[in-house]
Amino acid sequence: MGLSGVGLGGSAPSLITTVANTVDPSDLGVANAAQQMVAQIGVVAGIQMLSTIQGGSDSSGPFVVAYLVGGVAAVVGVIGAGAVARRRPRVGGDYSSAPTTRRSA
Repeated sequence: MGLSGVGLGGSAPSLITTVANTVDPSDLGVANAAQQMVAQIGVVAGIQMLSTIQGGSDSSGPFVVAYLVGGVAAVVGVIGAGAVARRRPRVGGDYSSAPTTRRSA
């Protein structure tokens, strides 16, 4: 649990910043929701995968296999993240296409 907390705590801010810098300002809400949904699905899928591998065994053998599978999944995730096309963040960009809301006084 501690290792998961350290990993997610260290990666979450940079992941959220990357998502925010790669979408239009009008799509920030949708992008953030999609990122959070994928993260939650990944957590649930990982827990289920490790629980299924561990099963009802009393020996430590299935735990070793479960952690090896988890490690392979993590490496695949890192490779997949590195393969994603990188876009430059907007610095002083043109936000004129973003929708604006006006309140009537």
